[in-house]
Amino acid sequence: MDSAKLRSSKRGSTTSPVIIEQRHLQNICKILTDYIDTPTIEATFSNEMTREYRDINDVLEHENVKTTRIQELNIRSRQDDRYGRVSIDIGSKSSSGIRYHIELPSENIYPATAKLDEIMEATKPWYWLLAKGSIIGLLFALLLGALVSIFAAFGFRIISAAAPEDSPSISTAQLNGILISGLVGYFGFGILIDRIFSYLFRRSFILVGAQQSTYNLNTRLQWLAISVLATLIISLIFLTLQ
Repeated sequence: MDSAKLRSSKRGSTTSPVIIEQRHLQNICKILTDYIDTPTIEATFSNEMTREYRDINDVLEHENVKTTRIQELNIRSRQDDRYGRVSIDIGSKSSSGIRYHIELPSENIYPATAKLDEIMEATKPWYWLLAKGSIIGLLFALLLGALVSIFAAFGFRIISAAAPEDSPSISTAQLNGILISGLVGYFGFGILIDRIFSYLFRRSFILVGAQQSTYNLNTRLQWLAISVLATLIISLIFLTLQ
């Protein structure tokens, strides 16, 4: 049997956030064109409309404003059942940042998937580890607990220093009220930070049109938030140690 007719298949995906630059889209389409045929690109927009393109440059010319922002791209190429097919999903509606299913002649499967895997690796932003929900959830809970403890210690220190020696001690009911208020504030603050976190560290950016400016602003806000948080923690630690 002719080995050229033997096919192999592979599935690949990344669960990390992805920053899709124009060159990534161009390189993906080039791989599909080189190994199969010119791909078809289906774009799903934020207004729930879809549109098909045959040229990636037409996608790159899209204004990509908020009302018609590209949320998902499905890039597919198929010549015939004998030769092979490729389907690649990109964007927030996918179960992962990028996923692909590729079927090609056996001699082509490795070089094609190696190139796709390289592109997927290149799309990872610096904050990709923050997408590990269980890890970041644990670290975030510990951080919030530390902040609440520092706030509580600092607050009780102020109250103790300001209270006269003959003043009555805090009752159990008052202490319970303080603790309940602290817990409510803890969870409320956690929800607020989670919303901010989701906005600042988005799972996908497709840097076409206006989204390039949005991404640049988002990057500046990320570092501003990190600087504010670091300053807050250092200040609280310093005040607690006084």
